[in-house]
Amino acid sequence: MGNVGGGVGNVGGGSDIIQVSGYITLSGGTPTVQKSYNVSSLTDRGTGIFTANLTNNLPSLNYVLAGSGVHRISVFDDDQSISRAAGTIPLRTNLDNGVGTDGNFSFMVTGG
Repeated sequence: MGNVGGGVGNVGGGSDIIQVSGYITLSGGTPTVQKSYNVSSLTDRGTGIFTANLTNNLPSLNYVLAGSGVHRISVFDDDQSISRAAGTIPLRTNLDNGVGTDGNFSFMVTGG
């Protein structure tokens, strides 16, 4: 297993590279990118709805997003309300009951 803790790494010894990662905190409802790889900023589009704006575009829209949040928060791709684009990642954060919420979360993207 390669180095993924620093934000980018070779996964499983193959050629798959983590292309985007971010650790996001929310203080008073304002999202802040605390640590990231290839994330230039985060747009808050409503409660639990965000767009990660990328420094460098993804090579394709065929990617997998994995995320985790604190206190029962799930993080997933929000391509239902906004189309995928090479320079952005649509994100949604929900509680385990399906209600959108703002909270601290991390995510990473691989593929392409």
